[in-house]
Amino acid sequence: MTQLLETAVENRRFNRTDLSWPVSLWLPEANRFFNGRTINVAKGGTLLSLPMSTPVRPGHVVEIN
Repeated sequence: MTQLLETAVENRRFNRTDLSWPVSLWLPEANRFFNGRTINVAKGGTLLSLPMSTPVRPGHVVEIN
């Protein structure tokens, strides 16, 4: 029996730094703020933790405070 192991390779342009800060995300489509936290940040973006009920989708323009 042969076992195949795969290695994930990340092709990020900027290094990510773990950082947990409270944030407010303004979503114009919903005309309101949603509270969440950062998980990590980089020069080119951030990963956020938001409530499951947050109606944000790919392509939406948001503001993070």
